[in-house]
Amino acid sequence: MKLFTYLLIILHENMLVFICATLDENYLCSRMPTVSSNSNCGNVNGTYTCYGSIPAELPSNVTRVALDCIDPMLITNETFRGGGWGNLTYIRLFWKSHTTNNLSGGIFTGLKRLTALHINILSLKTLDKGVFDGLENVTILNLDDCWKLNFNDFLDVMSNEDVLPNLHSLSLRKTSSENNYGAILGERFWKMFQRPLLSLDISQMKVNAYDMRILEADQSLCRRLELLNMSSISISNHQNCFKSKTRSLQNLKVLDFSALYIDGYGIDAPFFV
Repeated sequence: MKLFTYLLIILHENMLVFICATLDENYLCSRMPTVSSNSNCGNVNGTYTCYGSIPAELPSNVTRVALDCIDPMLITNETFRGGGWGNLTYIRLFWKSHTTNNLSGGIFTGLKRLTALHINILSLKTLDKGVFDGLENVTILNLDDCWKLNFNDFLDVMSNEDVLPNLHSLSLRKTSSENNYGAILGERFWKMFQRPLLSLDISQMKVNAYDMRILEADQSLCRRLELLNMSSISISNHQNCFKSKTRSLQNLKVLDFSALYIDGYGIDAPFFV
């Protein structure tokens, strides 16, 4: 059984309050009212970390925020518009429950300076179009552990080239891994790389199939990609997989395809080469 230790130090009524909990891998966030309060917030390794609450305002010197166990269904277009929120360059959302969730469009539009967006909501099912509106400065998008996410929803959002136009790093570790091999790395996936992406992590994803032939037709796609992590990826329909016949990833410097699985069996074979 995997254990996780959580430590939060809070200054409350001139006293230091230490919150420490050891959680197993089956830990679920409690469904509670998401209050506009700083009472459950504190500095953890340089990140202003809040548990079960979203402050209406942030201290003026805060640029990094982690919101742990925040029900995403309670986040509205007004949640991140109070004093101090416009100074953020980094935000992470974490939530784990048995119920599925979605993120609404426009909820991040007040975060004009944001450069790193981490959405690690294990029960996230859908993304509304417009969810990434106003995030022209974001260079890092992390959707790790969004196990239930409808991959087609994600591709629909990213099909608009004006969405996250300056994205450099995309991490999809375990994304959609509970959707019965529903993810397809086909033309719509590779068209995301019209953006200046340098790093892609699709490790531990469960993929139906991949088709890289569009990289031959449009050599501008993936031309900047330098790092690709696809370790422990699992492919169910390998007979319908197609590689590029040319060396499409010409600037690739780091490639990890260790523990590659096809139909549940580990193989030692080239993939994106």
